[in-house]
Amino acid sequence: MLPTPSAQTATPGPQTTAIQKILVALDYRTEDPSIFAQALNFAEKFQAALTIFHCVQPQPVAMPEIGSLAAYGGMIDSTAIALQEEQFQQHLTNVDHWLQSLAHQARTQGIATTIHQQIGDPSETICAIAKDQQTDLIILGRRGLTGLGEVFLGSVSSYVLHHAPCSVLVVQHPQTPEKSPKHRK
Repeated sequence: MLPTPSAQTATPGPQTTAIQKILVALDYRTEDPSIFAQALNFAEKFQAALTIFHCVQPQPVAMPEIGSLAAYGGMIDSTAIALQEEQFQQHLTNVDHWLQSLAHQARTQGIATTIHQQIGDPSETICAIAKDQQTDLIILGRRGLTGLGEVFLGSVSSYVLHHAPCSVLVVQHPQTPEKSPKHRK
């Protein structure tokens, strides 16, 4: 006699880990609202804490060429360097305001949210923060670089996919008509 379904005992399968911590890595310069929308969706669905992260790449100090130095008698224009530093500080302030507004949006949806901004290499920094915070899921976008563009400029999403200590969701940018294969000639 075969056991009835109610009499069968369930065999435990592989344990699934709940997503409790999500790190969404955003780029202020190429803001794509679909990436943040995905992060909000996942955080809400899994009732996960959300860290909104932006990595600011260090700004090199503009140094005049050697020929220019000779023309100026070897003097570096301290006013230009001070202006560049002021612009960089303003950029950091703008990014902080942007992150705060995104965090406010998430919190109004009942999502526990923190923000994090750091100067450094985005690829390595995202992976390091995910490891330090014991993140369960990283959500980030991709610029859509292929071929030589990806080789020379690098790909943050590719690096994170290969080095992250957790699962990674890469959100594709919507294709515009000029980028769509159907519209190329």
